[in-house]
Amino acid sequence: MNFEKYKKYKKILLLYSGGLDTSFLLKYFSTELGVEVLTVAFDLGGCKNETDVIEQRAMALGSKKHFNIKADKIFVDEYCSLAIKANALFKNRHPLSSSLSRPLMAKISADIAKQNNCDGIMHGSNGWQNNSARFDTAILCLSDIKIVEPVMENNLSREYEYDYLKKHGIEIGKKEDNLLSSDNNIWGREIEDGMLENMYSEPDENIYKLTSDINSTPNIPAYYEIEFRNGLPIKLNGLEISLLDIIKHLNYIGGKHGVGRHDALEDKIIGYKMREIHESPAATILIYAHQDLEQLVLPQRTLKIKNIIDTEWTELACFGLWYHPARKQLDAYIEKTSELLNGTVRIKLFKSNIKIVGRKSKHALIATKLKNINETKFVGSSPNRNFYDFYAYESVIGSN
Repeated sequence: MNFEKYKKYKKILLLYSGGLDTSFLLKYFSTELGVEVLTVAFDLGGCKNETDVIEQRAMALGSKKHFNIKADKIFVDEYCSLAIKANALFKNRHPLSSSLSRPLMAKISADIAKQNNCDGIMHGSNGWQNNSARFDTAILCLSDIKIVEPVMENNLSREYEYDYLKKHGIEIGKKEDNLLSSDNNIWGREIEDGMLENMYSEPDENIYKLTSDINSTPNIPAYYEIEFRNGLPIKLNGLEISLLDIIKHLNYIGGKHGVGRHDALEDKIIGYKMREIHESPAATILIYAHQDLEQLVLPQRTLKIKNIIDTEWTELACFGLWYHPARKQLDAYIEKTSELLNGTVRIKLFKSNIKIVGRKSKHALIATKLKNINETKFVGSSPNRNFYDFYAYESVIGSN
């Protein structure tokens, strides 16, 4: 392992998670290499206890200055909102969460590094993780500051990191490390490693923090009306509140009813797969309701194209290409299809399931609403004429 090359850096900003990798980097660079290390951590609506522990640990390990950035509102308004409109479900299975946060974290980090005259931005991702591509690509798009990646460049083992910290009187036990290494924001929580490496075993119930086991959920269902305007939720049961507050409430009530658990296989950029547990009550509910409203309002060919675009959008976001021009180009189509997504979807939450029990929109493409058009405009004098009139329905309705 060659760490001498890192001595050329005078001041580095470390994206600090509080886990084993970044704790090792913080201690080693500040102690062994004499590099001034600043740390930044992000509060994106996750567990407050984790945020407090991370800051305390950063200062104890040698951070010269710690930035705790509260960015839950901007994360919801500028990233999660786009994920709702794009129905951002990876492989149509589970909502994106950590990958949505990386472009924002990179952007804020690049700004802090520039403001504090840092000559390096460091993170603890390794080459096996998609986070390396997510952070690196975003930082390269946003800044000229060098990226420092010792874990990947030196193929550091967790045993080496653990032993080094232990020699300095710092112990990060595996259970604690797993807690802090799990990615946790308001849009979802992701857990990997440890017992999940056994693909065939059922995860222990104690790894879940946001959702209840089905046997512990209420025996009475919960009903909610979600009103959308231009593709985004604006009201919950008739009460107009911010998107941030809607997500907070649905995380609580959805989690209480066991909604939003996903046992999934994540595709890594380099080709292999990893098992991950996702907990995302609000994201699961809102995307499910949004998809239903789209089915009610959008013409079938528009939906067919949008399904393709949603898939491409989700993969760009997942694989670190948020700042690729294609993502913004796809946004243009998604925004156009959202113009008429105004309506209300009624949902039922019960025993870990979501069920759509009603929907309404003044733009609904349903037979009863088309009846008058049928009677006044599309009555021809021959069977063939009637066929082509009916065939034109979708285009006529869409053009109007």
